[in-house]
Amino acid sequence: MRPWDLGPLWVPAGYITGELGPVYRWPGMADLADMLPTMIPKHLGATVIPQCGHWTGEECPDEVNDFLLGVLAAL
Repeated sequence: MRPWDLGPLWVPAGYITGELGPVYRWPGMADLADMLPTMIPKHLGATVIPQCGHWTGEECPDEVNDFLLGVLAAL
């Protein structure tokens, strides 16, 4: 993976997380959503689900499905 270290992600991608998830709560990770458009040229959106933990698909299936349908529509 070394040739791609710190390079942009060239495939279309979206980002979803729960605000209570441990990964999102690590220092600096809350700012990741703001940085994604520069890291992913084909960025399709980001969402942080309020009051949701790490298992977003199980905890908030309607919100996850809405986000995924929006990403797929953008393709």
